[in-house]
This record gives sequence, C-alpha cells and structure tokens, in this order.
Amino acid sequence: MISFFSFMTIKILLAIILDWQMIIIALSAVVYIWYKDKPALIFSVVTLISFLISYFGTPFIFDLDPGRVYRYVFWITNDVAWMAIIAYLGIKDKISINVSIVAQICVIPIVLIQLLRIVDIQILDIPFITLLYKTIIPLSNTLIVLLCLWPFLSYLIERVKLLFFKMSDVV
Repeated sequence: MISFFSFMTIKILLAIILDWQMIIIALSAVVYIWYKDKPALIFSVVTLISFLISYFGTPFIFDLDPGRVYRYVFWITNDVAWMAIIAYLGIKDKISINVSIVAQICVIPIVLIQLLRIVDIQILDIPFITLLYKTIIPLSNTLIVLLCLWPFLSYLIERVKLLFFKMSDVV
C-alpha cells in the first residue's frame, strides 16, 4: 500500500504550510480592516510583510549562497528586524504590548536555532540539529500565525459567551 506521505517530501510540506500561513495572516488583516481593529491590523500587516520578504527572498539567497551561511544570516536579520519593529510598535502603543512580548518570545527560538544551524553546517554536523531546525521553526511560525488570529478568536469567544449568557438568562 502506498501512503500519502511517500509522495510528499518535507520541503513540499513546509512550502504548503508557509503558503497557508501567509494566506491566514492576509485574511486576518482583511478581517481586522472590516472590524476596524487597528492594533491587530498593524501586527498582521507587519508579520505578513516579514513572511513575504522571507518567502520571496529565499530563492535568490539560495542561488547566491553555495556555502549555506548567508541564507541563515538573511533569515536571522529578517526575524530580528521583525522583532525590533514589533517591539517599537508595542512600546508606542500601536499594538498590544502583550502580543508584542509573546510574539518576540515565540521568535527567539527561531533565531537561536538558525544560529546553531550555521555552527552545525560549518563546524559540527550533528544530525539531531536538522530535526530541531525542521520542527521548531515551523512550530514557532505557526504560533506567530495564531497570534495574528488571536484578536479575532477573542472576539468570537466573547460573542459566543454573550450569546450563551443571554440564552441562559432568558430560560
């Protein structure tokens, strides 16, 4: 019996996840425009821009980086720039400071794993670091996507609570 996963490589699976992550972030930005939630919109747009820079810059970096070092420097720079922008916007009360702090905590493992990956490729060549790299980065990116959706999910939860309590008060 041929399984579904035999047709799908990790690279294709990660590309599909990244595409869906960007679609979800873009849709969340559209929802925040509709609900007029400016802080959530700003966070989603800044995150979407960071994802797009990484997504469209990666093929060019792969072509220019035979030593496999500059791609990680590019991704680390993109992540640190995103963290700095989110921190600045959080300090200036353009986005929620709580979202800013949680988002930065979610991205710190990405930066550390990418630094470790540079050392691993150039010096160590430890097999389990590849596994860490392929699991922690998609998980952290997924947490960032969930943070983009968090205000909308909070709104939906409040609406359900309101509906639930109104119905219980009537009965």
